Amino acid sequence: KIRLKCRPSVLNFDFMHRAPQQLMATKAVSVLAAFVWHVHAAPNSRMCIKNSGGSCLVSDCYKWREATGGVACDAGRCFCDDTSCSGVDGGCYTKDLEYTVVGASNTSNETTWYTFTNARWPDVVLRTASLSTNSQLYATKSIDDESRFSLVMPPSGQYGDEPSFLMYSKKWPDGVVLIQKQQSDKSTVYSPSCAYIVSGLGASLPLPMMMMSLVVAPEPAADRTPLVMLKSYTYQQYIYVAQTSTAISALPAY
Repeated sequence: KIRLKCRPSVLNFDFMHRAPQQLMATKAVSVLAAFVWHVHAAPNSRMCIKNSGGSCLVSDCYKWREATGGVACDAGRCFCDDTSCSGVDGGCYTKDLEYTVVGASNTSNETTWYTFTNARWPDVVLRTASLSTNSQLYATKSIDDESRFSLVMPPSGQYGDEPSFLMYSKKWPDGVVLIQKQQSDKSTVYSPSCAYIVSGLGASLPLPMMMMSLVVAPEPAADRTPLVMLKSYTYQQYIYVAQTSTAISALPAY
């Protein structure tokens, strides 16, 4: 058991000063010029994320993304090819450099499941909701499949100072824990959630945006047990439990 210490592009066009006939013509051209982009890259799987995070809208994918595997431009984005999977550093690695299940023995495929217990309220654990109704995370006192997680380290998962993982739900095998960024003209909100990697939001995200990092807390527990914090790999945001409520939020460290 690991103890957790809490601490689409939019283009704006101005039609206000155009004559009605110009506006109608513009709308007609917009309809005729609109296309739906279909991604033909191989789909994600638990042990192989394809989107490297690179863009190829105006130029080819960078050669450095071909770490040991191949990369292909698809719908303006750089995906690892059929024989490769994305690493945390944005490179594509051949499948012989496999994603590693943390805690699994070399002689067994059995998955090790972890619970994340709040350091201040030891009976509170991190829990996923029902992905059929919502994707939120909660703090709860019940330990079941919704509160058990496996940690999968992609190639170059030790890139940087913090070990980083795909954090999968036991209840929802294709659901990964992440912190989403929602931005508007007035505010930016970060929300911890659980997203499917094979459909919806998770299927379109690059690997780094799906990753969570384990950061050693500034202080250990009273019994000197080391504590860790869960942080987004992409954003400087940590999963946070507010008092003893069931609410889970994302806040910067302070």
